[in-house]
Amino acid sequence: YGTLMGQIVLLNNRLKKHNDELEQTVRERTNSLAQSNERFEKLSSLTFEGIVLHDRGVALDVNRSFERLFGYSRDELIGFNMVELIIPEEHHSTVEEKIWQEEPDPYEIEGCKKDGTVFPMEVVSRQIQDGDESYRVTSLRDVTRRKGVEDALVASEQRYQLLADSTFEAIFFSEKGICVDQNLAAEAMFGYSLEEALGRAGTEWIAHEDRDLVARNMQSDSQGSYQVTALRKDGTTFPCEIQAKTMFVDGKDIRITALRDITEQRQAEIEQRNLEQQLRQKFKMEAVGM
Repeated sequence: YGTLMGQIVLLNNRLKKHNDELEQTVRERTNSLAQSNERFEKLSSLTFEGIVLHDRGVALDVNRSFERLFGYSRDELIGFNMVELIIPEEHHSTVEEKIWQEEPDPYEIEGCKKDGTVFPMEVVSRQIQDGDESYRVTSLRDVTRRKGVEDALVASEQRYQLLADSTFEAIFFSEKGICVDQNLAAEAMFGYSLEEALGRAGTEWIAHEDRDLVARNMQSDSQGSYQVTALRKDGTTFPCEIQAKTMFVDGKDIRITALRDITEQRQAEIEQRNLEQQLRQKFKMEAVGM
């Protein structure tokens, strides 16, 4: 009997020790999980992006940035379908299609705040696995500022193109001596379409006898105006005045060259010289009494 009682006491001690170890493990894992949740909460609260954890669009949790972004409290969001709540109807089909993709590429749609304000946003989402459960983590970022910059850039490019195409001067854009763009006046003046002009050396629009001069001015980044003979696609030539300037555009040195047809100016100069010569001849004849 004594031996049996000793074995029971020993077994109880072992069970108690095992239970204590299990409880310690549970406490450590609970603390670790709490710390992990706290780190996640801090991280998700510090980010400027709105983050929502959802199941097929139904919100399970959101971070504070999400609340600030859309103007809803967490309680107003949990359990509700995010697609219907914060996405304008015209974008529903796009979002619903993306939800079924495991890792869709980032995409842009519009979001709708609680007060009805509609704004552009970028969406990134990923499917995550938690044991037997599968959830979706979606990050939403307000890109109003970026879109404003992009729209301003497009408008600026359109104004620049309108200005370039409104001038009577041929304007060429070149990089390292190779044409990368031209305006409509250049196409009309020389006969090359934009597709034909791209990739050509800038000197190909110049008569052979003046190409060395133009090449030297391009290499030396000369900005002064000078006159040469230009060469059209059909082989005909005409006198022109050139002025160019190099600008730093999109990380590249782009040389902008304006070329003006001075045929009429040359003709006027010839006529002026002829008239002056005739007048001198007339004065000379009068001086000798003829």
